[in-house]
Amino acid sequence: MPREGAVRQTVCTDINGFSLHAAVQVNAHDRQRLDQPCRAITQPAETRGMLWSSCVQAVPPLPYPIVFKRVAEHTPVLRTLVAERDSLRRRVLELQAAHEALARDRDAAAARRDALTGEAAALRRALEEAGAERDAVRRATGWLGPDRNAGWCPVCRADASFRVAGPWLRDDYLCEGCGSIPRQRHLQLVLDTAFPGSDDLTVHESSPSNDYLARRCARYGASQYLPEVAPGMVHDGVRCENLESLSFGDTSLDLFVTQDVFEHVLRPDVAAREVMRVLRPAGAHVFTVPKHRGLRCSRPRVEIVDGAARPLMDEVFHGNPVGDGRVLVTWDYGDDFESLFAGWCGAPTVSHVTRDRRLGIDGEFLEVFVTRKPAPASVAGTAVTEPRSP
Repeated sequence: MPREGAVRQTVCTDINGFSLHAAVQVNAHDRQRLDQPCRAITQPAETRGMLWSSCVQAVPPLPYPIVFKRVAEHTPVLRTLVAERDSLRRRVLELQAAHEALARDRDAAAARRDALTGEAAALRRALEEAGAERDAVRRATGWLGPDRNAGWCPVCRADASFRVAGPWLRDDYLCEGCGSIPRQRHLQLVLDTAFPGSDDLTVHESSPSNDYLARRCARYGASQYLPEVAPGMVHDGVRCENLESLSFGDTSLDLFVTQDVFEHVLRPDVAAREVMRVLRPAGAHVFTVPKHRGLRCSRPRVEIVDGAARPLMDEVFHGNPVGDGRVLVTWDYGDDFESLFAGWCGAPTVSHVTRDRRLGIDGEFLEVFVTRKPAPASVAGTAVTEPRSP
């Protein structure tokens, strides 16, 4: 049996705050079934109850959402709309929950941001304070850069700047004025502070590598060890002296200076006694040698066999201002050096240690040693004054 043509039915209403606009197509024979529910949905509130009563007669009126759902149960289009509405409501609730979670995360992030901002401000203040302290230290130490600093050079006896020219400060920390290195500046500092007026004393230096003392001391003499020349003789303008057998007369010198020499002497005990012999009473031997940290007992590196040196361990050479430019190391001196040397020469030996970049003194093996010849009680006054620590 042919069905009547489809009729387009439009439904517009407001359901619990949701506007419902629906255009549905139904067959003509279903139209009457849909008319009355649609009129009940779309009629104003004051007539809705009456229309609904006429539709359902003796069935008591139900709350509006329930009515709508029951109508939707028998109307496929409305059932679909209700399902979509419910799905949208659930989605809205999910989005609201997500929004609340994001809001909580936002608040937590804001609190963390504020905390980090406070920490950053504290770090900036700490950096500013550290920078101020650094600048104060640089001003106090005369810092001129990562490898330079200003100060006062004991050799120049004037303001100077010092430069680090290499990793081994003992030889690479240079005065830009005179070219001196730390141990030379330290030795001059000890001479100036412990022996005031030393420029006017009779000074002899064995194996010098520079002319710093020669420029200062009016009565200065120097010598080198030349194996082929007899002690006391001059060869090519250089005087020869053997520390184990000096040609000087007894008590003829006020100061005897050696710089990094006694670690190359075969018999340092004999040399130490010879230096004491030529010094006047209260005279002093002022010298440097490498004193190895952590070496408890000094040790010889060679032994004398038939007048010749025979190595006891691997040979080590240092620079030499004469000859082939190198000289064998014969002794390693350790923690016992002062007492050992005092026992050799019969006079007390003290060490001076200074580490001050304002004076250009830094690095390894900085000790300057002073051995003073005892003055007899009958000697009243000498040319050399008592030492004072720098």
